[in-house]
Amino acid sequence: SISPETTALRGTIMVMDPSSTENADDFAWGVIGFANAQLFLLDIGTLGSLEETALEDLARVCIKWKVSTLYDEINYAGGMFRSLFQPILKRVCDKAEWRCGFSPKGYRRKPGLSKNNYIISILDQLLSQNRLITTRAVIEKDNGYRRKGLSEELSRTYRLFYQLTHITVEGGTLLHDDRVDMLAIGAEYWAPSM
Repeated sequence: SISPETTALRGTIMVMDPSSTENADDFAWGVIGFANAQLFLLDIGTLGSLEETALEDLARVCIKWKVSTLYDEINYAGGMFRSLFQPILKRVCDKAEWRCGFSPKGYRRKPGLSKNNYIISILDQLLSQNRLITTRAVIEKDNGYRRKGLSEELSRTYRLFYQLTHITVEGGTLLHDDRVDMLAIGAEYWAPSM
């Protein structure tokens, strides 16, 4: 049963993992809220292009979920995405009378761990303690993702819950890690509050 008690989120961020041309990952984004030492995965998606209309749609996602902070891989392409998105984000948010912006720090991967080990080290504790909550709508959206021009079999390798259930310490089990990496980056952002 569902408890009638609710609490407001203490904060909501949008996490972005820009794509790389090396491995053909998608530009993955997710909206993650925090309350009571739990993370709430509210929405996920991909940025299909850097066209103005796509960036405006992404800004509207920030307004919809009351995102206050955008957290991205700051060293990606020398900050090119930030430079491109900031004026559009400001224009769309100003029109809706909502304020949000990029975290000044941004995300930088710590040296020492392989990417898989980093992701697992962040998400293992979160999942084993049942601190990640999402909705059926997010799961269905993820499960329905179909990458243009790819078969169902290859499309599923881009899905968050596929990546989450197939990642291993040894590596080599994922063709793509964009969405699970985005989730780990978001979990690391909220870790000091937990």
